[in-house]
Amino acid sequence: MPKLMSPCAQVAKLVDALASGASLSNEVKVRVLSWAPNLPLTSRCWSMKFLCLGYLDMDKFDAAPEAVKSEILAKCGPMCLPFRATGKVIYEEGVQHHSEAVSIRAPGRIERETFIKSASQIGSVIVIEAENMDAAIEVALLHPGAQLGEEFGFGMEIRPLQ
Repeated sequence: MPKLMSPCAQVAKLVDALASGASLSNEVKVRVLSWAPNLPLTSRCWSMKFLCLGYLDMDKFDAAPEAVKSEILAKCGPMCLPFRATGKVIYEEGVQHHSEAVSIRAPGRIERETFIKSASQIGSVIVIEAENMDAAIEVALLHPGAQLGEEFGFGMEIRPLQ
């Protein structure tokens, strides 16, 4: 019976084979690169993924004058540059207003509202790849949601992914 190898061990073996001059079919190259195209092969196996949720009190933010909101949002773009430059952010997306949410509750009941009623609502979703939780925290601390908008309840939550 052949020995089963973890995906990381398979990639390490593949990297070694390529380093020794072996060639690959296009199909294999596509599979390897589609696994995590934004990261070097060496970092794909020895790290973890972390889900980061950016929160804010959307009602307070909605009630703020447009000039205040514009000022905060104008600061976000430049502040995201060092965050993204870490090379550890593999996915980042803002989330539309909670009034656009749809929840599905068992057994298939659809509700046109957020799943959990709370003053804090999700404003962004981020996936960070890092060696451990401490390294993920270091990256998340660079995000504007961890530095701005205290008066609007800005904050981040980090959870390891399985």
